[in-house]
Amino acid sequence: MRSLLHFVIVDAGLTEVEVSSELSDLFSTSYASLYPHLKSYISIAIHDVANQVLSGFDTKLQDYAIGSFTKQNVEVMTRSYIKRVKKDSLYTKEKGRIDAGLLIWATGNKSTALVDSLPVKKTLRNLRILTDSFLRVYTLLGTFWWACQKAKYLAKVLNGSVDEEFQYKQTAIVAYSGQNNGVVSGKKDYSGPQAWITWRTSMSKEFTRGAMAINRIVLSDALTVQGLITIILGAISVYAVLRCVYLLYFHPLSKLPGPRIAATSNVWYAYHWLSERYPWAIENALRNYGDVVRIAPNELVFVTPQASV
Repeated sequence: MRSLLHFVIVDAGLTEVEVSSELSDLFSTSYASLYPHLKSYISIAIHDVANQVLSGFDTKLQDYAIGSFTKQNVEVMTRSYIKRVKKDSLYTKEKGRIDAGLLIWATGNKSTALVDSLPVKKTLRNLRILTDSFLRVYTLLGTFWWACQKAKYLAKVLNGSVDEEFQYKQTAIVAYSGQNNGVVSGKKDYSGPQAWITWRTSMSKEFTRGAMAINRIVLSDALTVQGLITIILGAISVYAVLRCVYLLYFHPLSKLPGPRIAATSNVWYAYHWLSERYPWAIENALRNYGDVVRIAPNELVFVTPQASV
């Protein structure tokens, strides 16, 4: 049972650390309630040939992440050389055979069939497409962060709004370490719950932006001020129309007579009040519409006490 519920993640980069953290959260919350008798059998281990986890982060953040894993009973094994993998186990140079019910191998990258088939100049290893500083096919496509920035740059080029060369700008690196914890490395290094909030918001936002750039190909780098104003004005217009429809046809007072403009806003009421002709305006409204008149979206005026009954 213990071997079947032993989960091994190979490599200790961002993806692998977050996978192990999510598994730990799953088994310590939902599954702990559903299958309490299995809790003592579950174990998670991270194996990496490097001597540290999260190699792109500051040393203090790496130590924080390891401390977080220790609290969650996630075993971190650095300098672990995996010699071979079988259906129900793996073999390391240091410990020999290790039984595992699930092994997640997330180290290394491989090009897609499309990239392999393209008749363009590629790197000697991993077959990545080579380009010049203007991203014309001929520097490495790099990681996801490189790809996102390059997609935005190419969108500008295809829209004819870029003359300068592409330059990569280092972004903050965020990793989730389980139990609403995380580490952030960038302009400001920090850890803990605030880093988790950053991971849940900024990370998902960046992935969404990247996916949009890749799927649409030709995009503007960011929403223009004019476009933003158009969206806001459009939303306001739609709201105003829907509000008018509600006030005229579905409001509890919609069946009562009165000026149309008075039913949809306070403009009629305010105009006559500020012009100091309010009493005469009310008198005319009662003469034209009857004993009960709607003078504002939520207000009525009565000519006799009996009319209010």
